[in-house]
Amino acid sequence: MYVYFTTIVRGAPNRDAGELVQVDWERKRVARTTRMILENPYFEDPNPRGNTRGGRGIAFHDGQVVAGTHHELKFFDAELKETRSITHNLLVGTHEVLIQRPGRIWIVATSVDLLLELDLATGEAVNRIWPRDLPGLQKALGLEPLEIDRNADNRVKFGQMNHYKIPHHLHMNAMAVWNEEVYGLLSNYGVLANFSREEVVIQDERLRRSHNLCVREDGQAFICDTYGRGVWYVDLNARKIVDRLDLKSFPWVRKMARWPELLHLGNRILKKIGLRKFTLARPLFVRGMDLSGDHLFIGLAPASILRIDWKKKELVDAFQYTTDLRHSVHSLKADPRP
Repeated sequence: MYVYFTTIVRGAPNRDAGELVQVDWERKRVARTTRMILENPYFEDPNPRGNTRGGRGIAFHDGQVVAGTHHELKFFDAELKETRSITHNLLVGTHEVLIQRPGRIWIVATSVDLLLELDLATGEAVNRIWPRDLPGLQKALGLEPLEIDRNADNRVKFGQMNHYKIPHHLHMNAMAVWNEEVYGLLSNYGVLANFSREEVVIQDERLRRSHNLCVREDGQAFICDTYGRGVWYVDLNARKIVDRLDLKSFPWVRKMARWPELLHLGNRILKKIGLRKFTLARPLFVRGMDLSGDHLFIGLAPASILRIDWKKKELVDAFQYTTDLRHSVHSLKADPRP
């Protein structure tokens, strides 16, 4: 089995600010890597923390790996050699991606609060969901539409903008399809929404600043408790959070985090007194998740992957890519094929 993940590297030059990594999971070794470079168009991002840097969501299509950058989808063969790419004028701030039906891919364009479905062959948009335009969510959350020229090329404009300061910004960073209905995670509002029904399914402060959304056929769902260093268990049928997995309950995780936590504390002190310009990734920053049967694959910083039996709440095994706290996992995908 191979596990693929993308990274963001804080403080690195723009062209070295993230990778796509292929791990031979059984041998716990890196099989291949390739840099994820912002292109088409390329521009220098002065933000050292993240923003347009590194790799984003991952999917498999027609024997290839599809991985995102801030405003592009890149296609790679089995050797991780890039074969082609597609982009779109509204593809801004890619986070997670999902292939629901052959030949099409959903993309969470976080910077502009958009779910964009593209044709994988042509790159043309076949579906768009603007949550801030939906009357049901406007009424429930007091939202207003984003002021944006939807026909213009917004990739550079919004790529250089601090979208956190945009009024009513949702920071939608994950989506899922369950029972043929489309769901999205609105991180800034602590909301899990059903866009097909235009309704809030769950609104809970505990979901603020969360990432990723994996849903089983029975409605059991999982959401990364990013800053809390855990995973929320959600019952979509009951429309509530039902349990939590504390990742620091695992000795392997606690041991891995000791030195990064000290380093992060020192870095924050240096930044506070003006001797450092940016903050390193938060230790055990939980982002990147995939569901494979009874196992959850979960990403951490510094770049590491956990495999957890979610029913038993047991750590099955783990892989650490680096001890460098600048390297944070963004997205991951497990490929069960040999």
